[in-house]
This record gives sequence, structure tokens and C-alpha cells, in this order.
Amino acid sequence: MTGGGGWMRSTARWVLAACLAALVAAPAAAGWWEVHQADAALDLATARREALAAVAEDPLGADAVAAALWWLDTMSDLPDPGEILTVVDGPRDPELDFLLARVEAELVGRPPVGSLGPAELAGPFGVFGVLDLERGVVPADDGLPPLGTPWSRSWQPYRVLVSTADATVSIPESMDAGGIVLAAWTLDAAADVDGWMAVESRGSLNIELDGRELDRLRYCGEQDAEVSWYRVRLDPGPHRLRAELGSRPPGRIRVSLYDGSGSPVAVVPRTGAAGPWAPSTAARGLPPAAAGLAARLAG
Repeated sequence: MTGGGGWMRSTARWVLAACLAALVAAPAAAGWWEVHQADAALDLATARREALAAVAEDPLGADAVAAALWWLDTMSDLPDPGEILTVVDGPRDPELDFLLARVEAELVGRPPVGSLGPAELAGPFGVFGVLDLERGVVPADDGLPPLGTPWSRSWQPYRVLVSTADATVSIPESMDAGGIVLAAWTLDAAADVDGWMAVESRGSLNIELDGRELDRLRYCGEQDAEVSWYRVRLDPGPHRLRAELGSRPPGRIRVSLYDGSGSPVAVVPRTGAAGPWAPSTAARGLPPAAAGLAARLAG
């Protein structure tokens, strides 16, 4: 999720990508390369100034995203870590807004703006912590225990509503009996949503939107990507997002929604899982700035 080691690995990848991009065309204004040079020289004041300039000058570009990622990783050393939140007014890349929301969340001690919560947590289903993700052991919504069924015995499925300090949903250690646990959200979209969904996850999981499989993520080690992005379109009305979490290692997930201009999407959480669900489409893809950078590097 937002652990320091993971963000440092992500920062290293952005450093490599930005350095390669610099070989293609030298930056004409403030950018990630200037931030990286100052940071490497231990010149925090210059790195801070260049990071603010990179975000302010092109909030739709990859340099702004890389600078914000550096800021999030370095904010404990900065004199005023909240100042980056005031330099952008208007459209920005969804990944930039994602990072700025995490800066703000660290400062105010609340879930990032745009994150979904509370969530249903139900399980356990099956007995194998990862293998059962391939066997379809989690029942459909109409086969789940009634919402409000407490955890009492390790072999009897529960179904409760959970709310956490940072909107991360995970399998509580005291309730981990192996098998698969379901995290789920029922949402009401008041208007058409044409934007992005960011899934921060750890471990192995299956993701489903409105009754259709969206993705399967499998734990491969410490170098796993921490954030997966999906292009989503939601019609007005109710929608159902489900994530089956493996328990070895214990899965965890946090989901955020952004519109096409990078602003958080206003959806209203509901309790229960009574369909039918409004039409929707979703597919995995890179946010615009990252996609543009990937295209430049590919030549």
C-alpha cells in the first residue's frame, strides 16, 4: 500500500523511466530530472522547489506524477509537506490526484479522498488460502450470510460491515482461519462516470464488477505492483464491486475512483447487495500520463 519500501521501489522505476525519456528530448522546463539531480546531490531545498514547479507547470504530465511520488516518499523531511496540495487548480492526471490525496491523508489522518468505504467483509469460504481463488468457492451475493452475521466460530462464515482509518480492507488477524474472504462495496452513481479506478492491493485476489470478472492478481513476491489502474464507465444507478482475498499471505485492498479530469468521483455507498446493477464497462490500462510516457519510451 503506502509503505515506504513500496513507494521507494515505485520511485526507482519512475527515475529510470524519466532518465530514459530525457535521452529522447531534454526537458524545456522544470521536470523530474531536475528533482532527481537535486535529490541525488542531497539538495532538499532545490528538489522541493523543482518538484513544486513540475507539478504546477504540467499537472497532466508524467513529470508531475514522478515529482508527486518523490514528494510522498520524502514528505517526512520537508518543512511544509502540505504546500504541494495548493499548487494545482484544475484538471490533473488521475495518478497525480491519487498521489496528492495520499499526501493529504498522511497529514490529516483520514482516508484518501476518492477511496471507497465502508466495505462488507464476508468469509471464510473454502480452506486453501490461494488455491481456492481458482475454484469458485465464494458464493454469489444471494448465497452470502445475511449482512450483520457476526464472527463466532472459525468454520462458520460471517458477513459484517467494516470501516477502517485509512479505507484499507484486510483480513483481521484474529479472524484469519484460512480460505478466501470477500470484500465488497455497493455503490450508487448519481450520474455517468467516465474515469479511472485505482486498486491498491497486497496478496492474491480476484476482482469483479457488476457480476463480471475484471481481473485476477496473484502474489509473486515483494516486487509486485502495489497499484493497478482500470478505465471504468458507470451508468447512473447501483453498482457492485467484489474482491475475493486470498489469505496466504493475508490479502488487503483499497479502491479509489476518479473522473476523467482527475477529481474524486462522488458515489454513495449502500448496504446490501440487491441488484440488478446498472450497465458498466471496465478494463485494465495505464492512466494518461503513464501511457504517454510508455509510448515515448517505446519509440
